[in-house]
Amino acid sequence: MITKTETLRDQLQDLNDSFNQERREDNSCYFFLKDESKNKYQDLIRELHMDEVPNDWRYETIKDLVSSFLEYFSEDEELTYDNLQDALRESIADNLAEYSNSCLFKWLSEIPSRASFEDMSSVIGIMDDSVDLGYLARLRQIEEIEIMGSNLLYHFTQGE
Repeated sequence: MITKTETLRDQLQDLNDSFNQERREDNSCYFFLKDESKNKYQDLIRELHMDEVPNDWRYETIKDLVSSFLEYFSEDEELTYDNLQDALRESIADNLAEYSNSCLFKWLSEIPSRASFEDMSSVIGIMDDSVDLGYLARLRQIEEIEIMGSNLLYHFTQGE
């Protein structure tokens, strides 16, 4: 929640600075919260995992969302829930989603509950013979990123 002296940009920057990245023996990278930030952000990170066990995709997506929110508008522009929510829907979620069918299907297979749309009405309107499974998988990932981004923004602006 934003205090009177902290802006939304300050809060997002603080969360962004709370992550570390390391490399595993297999050369893959992963993000995690710094020890000194766990008390402040662990509950939020758990909420943003949306009933999934901690996993690399969620941590990376949270980090990418926060970075994208901070970079979308120039430093002299005020960040608000509304303008970031618009940016999230207009381009940020789409830019963060995978394009590769194999990556999208791997993402779905890691946690099968990800295959269910939260809002089927958004999908029904675009269904025709030209829609393939890869496109639907990408739409599902975009939806998931939008939900995470909205929940993240709400966390910091709920007291405004």
